[in-house]
Amino acid sequence: MLSGFAWAALATLISTATAAEITATDLHPAVADVSYAYALSGHVQAGYVSIQGSSHAALWAGTADSFVDLNPAGADYSYARAASGSQQAGYAWIDGEWHAALWAGGAGSFVDLQPAGTSDSQVLAMTDNQQAGMAKTNGVWHAALWAGSADSFVDLNPAGADSSQAYAVAGNRQAGIAILNGLPHAALWTGSADSFVDLQPAGASGSAVTAITASLQAGYAGIGGTQHAALWSGTAGSFLDLHPTTATDSAAYAAAGPWQAGSARLAGVNHAALWSGTADSFVDLQAALGDAYSSSAAQGLWTDGTNTFVAGYATTADTGSYHAILWVLTPNAGAVELTVVSGGGAVTVSWPYPATGFVLESENQLNPAAWLPATETPTLTNGYWEVTVPADQPARWFRLRSP
Repeated sequence: MLSGFAWAALATLISTATAAEITATDLHPAVADVSYAYALSGHVQAGYVSIQGSSHAALWAGTADSFVDLNPAGADYSYARAASGSQQAGYAWIDGEWHAALWAGGAGSFVDLQPAGTSDSQVLAMTDNQQAGMAKTNGVWHAALWAGSADSFVDLNPAGADSSQAYAVAGNRQAGIAILNGLPHAALWTGSADSFVDLQPAGASGSAVTAITASLQAGYAGIGGTQHAALWSGTAGSFLDLHPTTATDSAAYAAAGPWQAGSARLAGVNHAALWSGTADSFVDLQAALGDAYSSSAAQGLWTDGTNTFVAGYATTADTGSYHAILWVLTPNAGAVELTVVSGGGAVTVSWPYPATGFVLESENQLNPAAWLPATETPTLTNGYWEVTVPADQPARWFRLRSP
């Protein structure tokens, strides 16, 4: 069993924590009246800009000067709401109807996904081989799934639902909302209407999933008369409240790896927000913008395993105009905090994700020391790498080392 001396020795090996550096880039093109970034994939961002009062789907590559106008020929206006690999998706207003849209980097690449027999359609999320959103059937919005063509359309509207919309897709799962008895319920599907899972938390007045990863669903739920950012892992009972204690309202709109992004209302103002699986992990991204911006919201999220990229928008303090924004979180190259906690007959050693380049080592004695890589495999939990060992093992010391 770990002795008191061993615990003291472990404590002396805890390094000083350093926060990630957060930078913000204004993507607003000179030709635009307003601009919004809603999605990103790799180092590309998608959204829309307003040019002389007309909304145009937009694409960027990290700078305002990289702006590409995706508005297709024949469309009055358009919006890009999703990105994956080299493709973007959204919707365009053509001949008086919304048409679900797919692009591959330019206006001329436009593919019309409008299903036969529908009057309107929109793509709101995508992966490399799927698009999710909604299509209007007999005047009612139905959650929809495509695989790159109009003919591939699948109607996800569950039996008994008044209407539904899909806001997210990852792997073989889709998520969004289903209106049941007049209330929005967070919804999860696996490719068909019959696969519908109701994620509405007990006691919630409404809920929605707006983003998913392979194992988690993020969104929001009505709790006690306010909107709370929310996280699930496949069931209604798995609901986790991400609402910061200092916020009056909050919502998660994006998810990637261990991260969730969205907004939190602080002192009556929306602030772009980032979480890593708990309410206490809340990071206020508004702080990186400085005094030139008065409010903000995060809408898209992507990570390369080291850096984390967040897309969204902010309001300028001088004119009140909306500008597309790209935030980048880069881990500092300094020390990483190693934490040791005991409980339930086990000891958990943890450190912040991603901690790229660090190796967990352990030793049974310190004099002389012969550090070796720990044999346990770390698991990623709520934004932290974790290793758990039984508490009845002989005393061990741990350290993180950057080779």
